[in-house]
Amino acid sequence: MPLIVEDGTGLADAESYLSVNQASAYHRLRGNAAWEDLDFEVQEQALRQATAYIDSLQRYKASRLKPSQALEFPRTGLFDWSGYEVTGVPKRVKDACAELALRAASTSLFTDLARGGKVVSESVGPISTTYADDAPTGTVYTVAVELLKPFARSEAGRMGGPGWTPPAVAAAVSLGVHDTPGEV
Repeated sequence: MPLIVEDGTGLADAESYLSVNQASAYHRLRGNAAWEDLDFEVQEQALRQATAYIDSLQRYKASRLKPSQALEFPRTGLFDWSGYEVTGVPKRVKDACAELALRAASTSLFTDLARGGKVVSESVGPISTTYADDAPTGTVYTVAVELLKPFARSEAGRMGGPGWTPPAVAAAVSLGVHDTPGEV
């Protein structure tokens, strides 16, 4: 089934923020030859997975453009860090999709975690690992997190992936808090 790419109008059946050709151009410019070695169908599947990951990674500022749209972007009332209104699917979201798709082609972005991934200590022979109390339970794809950060509602400036448990904080505030430039 052909990949349905969000065109910036809020499609009800969109599956990806990028086409295979757009992702290929992105990776070609960055010298990521591994992308070109993948079959077309694998590239499409990876883009679908990357888009699903982006949509589940974080709650985003502002509101979806249409209630019927399939994906989290485009959004209405969304501003970048410079205070400019963002329309359509932001370039940073598309770039994050390309980066995540490359990773999704070789590993699952969504990892099942035994006991929620809350490892306190782990030893394998002489090697031992202990994580900090507030460490995320899953893999954090830093490039994607940083690309998406201007659009994310953050908790103390942090984002985490699926399976990530934020530290206990006061009750969340509804839509609108810190969504517009100049608000503190």
